[in-house]
Amino acid sequence: MSAPAECGRASELTAFLQGETAPEEAEGLRLHLEGCLPCGRERARLEKVRAALLGVERVEPSADFTARVRRSLLRAHPEFLATPPPGKRWWRAFRPSPLVALSLAANAALALVAVWLFYFRAEPGEGAHEATLRWARGRAEPGSGREPGSPSELKGAALPGDANRVKLDHEAWQGRMGRDRHRLKFIEDRKPGGDKAVAAALEWLARAQRPDGGWAGASPQAGQASSPHLTGLSLLAFLGEGHTPAGGPHAGAVRRGLDFLLGEQRASGLVGTEPEGAMMGHAIAGMALLEAAILMRDERLAAAAAAAVSFTVSAQNRTGGWGRSWRGEDHDPFVVGWQVTFLRLAQVGGHAGVICPLLQADRRLRMAGGHEADAGGRASGSGGLRAVTAVGMLAHQMASPAWDTRLLWSRAETLLELSPIPGMEKASFGQNDLDFAYFGTLALHQLGGEGWTRWWHPLREKVLLLQARDGSWPADLDPWRAEGGQVHTTALAALILETPGRYPRMAE
Repeated sequence: MSAPAECGRASELTAFLQGETAPEEAEGLRLHLEGCLPCGRERARLEKVRAALLGVERVEPSADFTARVRRSLLRAHPEFLATPPPGKRWWRAFRPSPLVALSLAANAALALVAVWLFYFRAEPGEGAHEATLRWARGRAEPGSGREPGSPSELKGAALPGDANRVKLDHEAWQGRMGRDRHRLKFIEDRKPGGDKAVAAALEWLARAQRPDGGWAGASPQAGQASSPHLTGLSLLAFLGEGHTPAGGPHAGAVRRGLDFLLGEQRASGLVGTEPEGAMMGHAIAGMALLEAAILMRDERLAAAAAAAVSFTVSAQNRTGGWGRSWRGEDHDPFVVGWQVTFLRLAQVGGHAGVICPLLQADRRLRMAGGHEADAGGRASGSGGLRAVTAVGMLAHQMASPAWDTRLLWSRAETLLELSPIPGMEKASFGQNDLDFAYFGTLALHQLGGEGWTRWWHPLREKVLLLQARDGSWPADLDPWRAEGGQVHTTALAALILETPGRYPRMAE
């Protein structure tokens, strides 16, 4: 006895049971079913399936279901909003056959329907531009009637103009994307340099690497696990000087460190675990994976970096910032600083889906300022509010296609009022702030000019004077990352010294 699949007419059963068979064929098929045992069994099985499906309760979507799906799609793929760059008129050399032309016409019709759905059916009473950008104004809760992240909800001065809208300047972003190809080449061409202080720091970090490939905190005491945060920070110092898994004196250390981070990545894309404070370590580790992928053109690293980027985008909270945990509402400006730098590097590497999260983060940090709460609990005497100013300045440079030069120079003057490293003796180390030094150096390097000169030379001299003979920096050089110890201070100090050759100036 043959199986139903061996009967040439078994494929006609579904149409017959649904009443879709032509009348002139239905009678013949009915007679066939009466005499064909395999087809009869298949018919009985299909009828049971059909009866079960008809008994399933219909679920009606909520009223805002379509709008929420559309917002999520545009958040993940903002390139749908962008104007494509002008290209060659390839269609002049293309002579489609009538069949291909018909297919193209059908697809064009479907595209028009999609455009109509996206741009004109978004929300009643909204124009096309407003409808497509509405989702980017904040993570609004359905039915709340307000925009989270508006000036009334955030401390600090409001933005000039309409603070409740994030605008996508298509032409400016297209121009920036073109320039980014040059910046990508700048990163890919990194080579180990001749800075003796950085070389000594990297030698110390290589000796401090744990057997599992990671780096741990203050001392290699029993039970202290390697940290994705400190591993990512150390790898960034190696990568910033051009050391890769395939080249440079520290190729082995870099390779083992990257393998450690790959082993720490979860299915969600998070690098590390989920406790409080995970987001900063995730951003730093994600940056290390992404820089290594850019330098190596390695598909495995690129896939891991892309997953980390997606997790960062999903973790952005409803005000446009990031907390210390996934979608945390605490808004830690230093977590935001690392996340924005990570997403900007991702955009340089071709991840167009990060543009709108960058714009939201820029708006969030521009609304913050002048409040002790925005300093993450830091005392203003230890650089607190100036450190937040440095993060906001860098975020604007990284996240905006057109800089507000007057704003940047105003913030530069604020940064230059106080050195981030005023304490040169052990008793006064508590006055120092390496985060302020790191973000201020990145921001002022991007700005260039007199502000950069006034900042860089005295700061570099102080950093060099504080380096120990073994290449490290003191564990208690600043009070904010005491658990990171010498690994933290040494890696961050090395990154500060590498700044002029690490990233190009975005405005050039």
